[in-house]
Formats: sequence, structure tokens, C-alpha cells
Amino acid sequence: MAGYFVPAYDGVDENGYILSAKRLALTGDAAKHTRHPLEYVSENVVQVDDGLFYAKYPLGYPWLCALAYRLGGPTGTFWVNPILAVLAVIGMFLLGRALVNDWAGVLAAILLATNPLHAFYGLSAVSHSGAVCFAIWGMFFLWRWTQHGGWLNAALAGTLTAYTCTIRYTEALLILPVVAMIVWRWREAKRSEIALMIVAAMLTVTPLAIHHWVAFGAPWRTGYALCGESTGFSWEWFKKNWWLMVSKLNSPGLVLIFPVGLIGLGYLAAHDRKRATLLALWSLPALLLYTAYYWAPAGEGPGYTRFFVSVFPPVILAALALLCEAVRPRWPWTVTLGAFVALAATANLREAMRELDRRADRLLFVQRTWDVVRERLPADAVIVANGRTLNFIEYAGNYDMFSSEAFDRNAIKSRMKILNDRDPHPMQRRKVETLARTLGDKTDAQLADLQRALLVTNVAAGRTVALIASRDEFRNARGRLGNAFQYDRLAEWVDVQRGRDDESRVIPVTLYALHLRVKESASNQVATLEEKVDQLQFKVKTMRTEFDERYPGAQARWNEIGDIEKQLREAQEQLKKRTAKR
Repeated sequence: MAGYFVPAYDGVDENGYILSAKRLALTGDAAKHTRHPLEYVSENVVQVDDGLFYAKYPLGYPWLCALAYRLGGPTGTFWVNPILAVLAVIGMFLLGRALVNDWAGVLAAILLATNPLHAFYGLSAVSHSGAVCFAIWGMFFLWRWTQHGGWLNAALAGTLTAYTCTIRYTEALLILPVVAMIVWRWREAKRSEIALMIVAAMLTVTPLAIHHWVAFGAPWRTGYALCGESTGFSWEWFKKNWWLMVSKLNSPGLVLIFPVGLIGLGYLAAHDRKRATLLALWSLPALLLYTAYYWAPAGEGPGYTRFFVSVFPPVILAALALLCEAVRPRWPWTVTLGAFVALAATANLREAMRELDRRADRLLFVQRTWDVVRERLPADAVIVANGRTLNFIEYAGNYDMFSSEAFDRNAIKSRMKILNDRDPHPMQRRKVETLARTLGDKTDAQLADLQRALLVTNVAAGRTVALIASRDEFRNARGRLGNAFQYDRLAEWVDVQRGRDDESRVIPVTLYALHLRVKESASNQVATLEEKVDQLQFKVKTMRTEFDERYPGAQARWNEIGDIEKQLREAQEQLKKRTAKR
């Protein structure tokens, strides 16, 4: 993983986690406060009051990142997941050795370390590596307690499993194997050890409950509830998603391992019910729950499979229990088993390197953007860019940021579509209702006037106003803003975007400083031809959009009439030419 490590992030989820960590490290509070009603707020951050927002995620992972920020500065935050990923592999070895044997521990560690999603999220800025790490170590100490008892095992089992659910809420399902092991050991266990385990777990989740109370109004209320996503589980979604789940887990999630792991659970159920209970209750409830989840993108990449990363360890361990115990341990079988794991690991590494290559390209662009912004702009600058760029620019400083989509009629209409149903959505309904109330009825021309007035006010006040845009985005912005500004180019760099076919597309990105256009001679008052084209294109687009909204279908009908008139003129010309030849 070290060769692909880039201390940066790119994405909506990452923004929620990392910005919460930054605010916790610097202020002790995860809240985001805005100074302007149109200021950029990332999609997965929920509104709880006017100008007050919180990320909808639990704080277990941001707490760890905040500690790293305090110890290592802004770069320290990005070392959390690599460290957790390595600790997870170590824990996997120990747990495999405790549940099966030494050889199984080695193979389990190899399969987890080479898993493409474990590697990908080990270098990410989201919470999956943390959930896997704490779950593995929690189950390790739970198994040790089940086998041998002990105050330390009980305390660590309760603390680590409870902290897992402060990282990802659905990891609360780990209470099932914990309760099962307590029941299994009930007769011989010391009641004081059970009480210690429970108390340790309660103390661990108490800070998160307090955060919920302060941020969302009740200890049991989460940010997901404000988006309706906590109700996004149903039998209907399960029926739609089950085959997607099977195909994604079989490749590339747990290539060659997933079906063997399911058989291994059955094998253990027939031969060792204690181990079968632990691994089945660790894996199957989460597997079934996320199969019934509404958000299930079917495309390539880790978008959907990431929900199941925390069930990889128990499935791997069940597979190895079957392969190590169902056949008498002799050296030919041991070598064959090692070769099987090597084959799976090789397939995993090939997929992992492809994903990490693409991710590294994106993050190098993020790093370069951070460097440019920090070098070229003052701390109080106003920045205009697309939402994707602002998601990571927010970490670079305390800028006032405004998304170009916030002043685009089509983007606003797209956001407002979620108000047409009662389904769960990642975007909070309250934020969209506010958007609809303030900007929903405005035309593109009115939105452009609003954006222009906002930027003119800031430039006139002496603040640096910057635009970060690709060539097409710049032309669109210049068309919208008219002749109000001149654009000084401060820096240019490239965004290398690599598709699934590994073909690279290089997109130049430029940082502009906006200045009010100075009125000089008559020749200088006339915009350049290129500027005029951009402005006229914007006007045409705006007029077409307004016409289509006022007279639905009329534009297409009018185009059809124009085509028929063109055909009529061509026919008349042909008739005129033939008549002249007679």
C-alpha cells in the first residue's frame, strides 16, 4: 500500500468524515457554521438549524482522525486508515490462529491483506477500515474470553466491539455474537466479568449518544434519520439486490473465497457449533441487512461492495476452517491450500492495483490543487468551483465557497426531484426544501444576476474572489457573469481522469482571480469575440429553457415545423431548377 499512499481525499463521504475530524481537532466541535445562506455545504452534511450543519456519520472514525490531526497536523489524518488496515491484518492472523490453527492464521492474514477492497479502503478517508479493524480485534478478545475468561479479555471485548458501532452504525449487529458467547459461557463465567464487558461497552458508546443528543435532539437519533435513510431497508430492496450482492461478493469482493466460506459455515455448524455461531452471527446478519438496503449501485467499482467489507473476515475464516479441517492435514494438501490462497491473492492484487492506480491519479490532482490554492490565495478568499472540487478544497483552509451548481437552474431542478417522493435519499430533504424555497422559482438569468451581484460585492469589498474551472466550465462561467469581470490567470495544472478501460483523459484546470472590469476607451468597452460567444450561448440556453418550461413540448414542435419548412424550400428549389430546364 505504501507505493500508492497519497495524503488526500476526494469524495462526498470523505468530506463528511475528514472535515468533522478537522473541526474536532481545532475547535472541539464537529459542527459546520455557514456565514451566507448560499455557501457551499457538502451533500452528506445535514442541517439542524439555520447556518448549523453536522455530518450525518457517527464520530468514531473522526475522533481517531482528530487525534491524528492534533499529533501530526493535516497530513496526520490520512495515516489513520493505513495503520488500522495493518492492525486488522495482524488481528486476522491472531484470530485465525485462535479459531483454526497457525497455518490458517497466516492464510487468513494474506487473504485480507491482498483483498482489493481492504487495500482500497486502507488508503481512503472513509470508515470501513476502522470498522473491520475494531471488529476483528473485538471478536479476537471475545473468543479469548469465551475460551479462557479473564477481566482484561472481557473489558477489551466490550470496548472494541462497542467502538466498532461508533464507527459504522450497522456494526451494532456485533451485539449478536457477543450475546451468543455470553450465553455459551454463562454457567462457568464470572458475573463480574460479564458486568465489566457490558459497562465497558456502555461507556464506549456514551460520548456518541451525547453527540446525538446535542446535534440531532435525542441520544438515539442519528444524522441518517434526518435523511430518511434509517428506513431504507426493506424486503422489496432485498429482492432487487440479492443477485447483485452474490455477484459482487464473488468477484472482486471475495473471489474464489465467498462460496467456500458459505459452505464452511455449514461445515462448522455440523462439527463445532460454538465457532459456527460466532462466525455466522458476525457475518450473516450484516450480509442480509445490507442486501436489503436501498442504495445499491450496479456499476463497476467498490460503491456497493464496500457495505460488506466488514463481513469479509468471518467469511474468510469460515472458508479456511473448512479447507484446513475437512481434509486430514498432510503436506500435499497443505501445499495445495497454500497454492489456492496464492491464486486468490494474485487475482486480488491485480484488481487492487488497478483501483489504486486510478485513485492515486485523482488524489495527486487533489494534492496539486491544495498546493496551488494555499500558495496563490489568501486565507479569507472567496472560491467558486464545481461541487466535487469544493468537497476537498474545504480541507485546505477556511474559505468562503460557492458552488457553480448552486446558480444553475438544471442542477437545482435535479436536486428538487427528491421532493416528488417519500423514498430515502442521501441528500437531506430539509436542505432541498430550503433550496426550493429560496432558488427553486428563479430562472437561469435571475440566478446569474444573483451570482454576479454576490461576487461583485466581495470584489468591491477588497476580497480575493477566485474561480477554479476547466476550459468548458470557465466559458460557461464567463457567459453567465457577462462583462462584469476580467479574469487573471494565476495557475494551471491538470486533472488526469482514468476510465474503467484504463484510458486516460487529461483535463487542464485553471485558477482565475476575478477583478471588476475597468471602463476605459470605447474600444476596450467591447468584449472580445470569444466572450461574446460565451455570453450569447448562455442567453440562448436560458431563453430555450424558459420557453420549454412555459410551453412544454413547443420547442420540439417548433423545431419539427422548421425541419418541414426546410424540406419545403429544398423541394421548391428543385422544382424551380427542373422547370427552368424544360
